[in-house]
This record gives sequence, structure tokens and C-alpha cells, in this order.
Amino acid sequence: MRRKIAALFHELNRGNYAPILNTAAGRFEHCFAGQHALSGRRTSMAQTRAWYARLVRIFPNLRFELDRVIVCGWPWDTLVTVE
Repeated sequence: MRRKIAALFHELNRGNYAPILNTAAGRFEHCFAGQHALSGRRTSMAQTRAWYARLVRIFPNLRFELDRVIVCGWPWDTLVTVE
């Protein structure tokens, strides 16, 4: 699973966020920590798609470097935390 997460962030670094959206289950939660314009919690695909579209529009050259990927749970109930 860690390799899959790394591959998703590799795509995001290229501006392609569709693979991330394709991994979401019917019920999911997308959170981005902090007190700023990108922080918050999203629980619908429409909100999450809009968030990623805004992210790549505002930061077209943004690059993520993964320090830690923590994966817990079963395939049908997985929690992934990325630092």
C-alpha cells in the first residue's frame, strides 16, 4: 500500500490528481491540517475534486516529498496518513 500511495503522490506532483480520486471509497474523509485556505475536511467526491483542482491551479509547480506513510486497517476500511 505504501508504494501505491507513493505512486499517487508522484502523479499529483505531475498535476494529475484523478488517480487519487479513483481510490476513494463510497464513504471517505479527506483532511488537510492547518488554519489556512486549503485546510479542512471533505466528505464528498465533488468537494474533494474541487479541492484538488484548486490545489493544482494555485500551486502548479507544487511537489510533495513523502517523509512517512502510515497505513492501518483492512482494505475495505483503510486509514492512510502521509507526512
